[in-house]
Amino acid sequence: VGCNDCFPGYQPDQIGYLAVGANAGSPGDFANVWYTINRGSSWAITSTNPFAALADILFVEIGFISSTQFRVIVVSGAATAQVKTGDFTLGAEGISSWSSAVTIGAAVVEAFKWLFYDRLYAAVAGDIYISATQGDSFPAASYTGTPAINAFARNPVDDSVYATGASNTILQERNQSGTFTALVGPSGGGAFTKGLAVANDGRIYAGNGTSIYLNTNNAANTGGWTALKDFGANKSVVSINCAGGTKSQGGDSQLLRAVVDDTAGGVGAVWESADGGTTWVQVVALPNTGYNTAYWSPVDDNLAVIGGDAGVLQLLAPKSV
Repeated sequence: VGCNDCFPGYQPDQIGYLAVGANAGSPGDFANVWYTINRGSSWAITSTNPFAALADILFVEIGFISSTQFRVIVVSGAATAQVKTGDFTLGAEGISSWSSAVTIGAAVVEAFKWLFYDRLYAAVAGDIYISATQGDSFPAASYTGTPAINAFARNPVDDSVYATGASNTILQERNQSGTFTALVGPSGGGAFTKGLAVANDGRIYAGNGTSIYLNTNNAANTGGWTALKDFGANKSVVSINCAGGTKSQGGDSQLLRAVVDDTAGGVGAVWESADGGTTWVQVVALPNTGYNTAYWSPVDDNLAVIGGDAGVLQLLAPKSV
């Protein structure tokens, strides 16, 4: 799920794009990109399909490229990952024309994030690729490694970039240098999950194993990590949000939300904390068979959209009274 709050002439969160996966049991049923121009009240499929093959779309990223156009970047789930871009015009948000495919590496993309206008980060088979052309091209890998990379996040304090992944891996790029330095994960940590966020005071929140952790010393050593909550067997944190504060600067480190998947096919859940993760309260769940992503409004703490298995899309908002 992706949105952009910088569209001139539009209310924030009005325009959004998401990918709905292919149905392997229905011949000719391809993954499609859907869009909304009314804050999610209704959705429609864009005019053309980016991939003419039965392959899921794993990632959707959106960014403004001119005063009247924005770019949607999609990544296929093919074994040799393909990236395509589509430049959309305000007022014609459903009319799509996709670029030729760009291949990254020789495996499925593990993580994908457009963190700066001229820096798009992709992880493939433990390697990290950076595009300075908004997805038009990807040069050779800036970092090569073995453990899978599961998430990227920007530090709003110094604009450094973190990458986390399997085998307790956490890396940091400073000054947009293209050089990633290994940091230290929590003691006894396993695989970092897709959940990763950095608050406006530099505190790092990360899913690792079945738990969510806090780090307060830029992952310099194990002493900077604190386990906040273990969500239980088969649980995985897939998204973390720091609410409150200045949203463009990461959000308040005390107001947290975590989206938790059940990797065994059970019900996904959303948890909230108002004290920096010391205590947690579970939001009453709607029926689902697992969560895998979330869109957090960059301007409205009372708006989030949770994406789940089997095409489930659910709104997280204040309870009606």
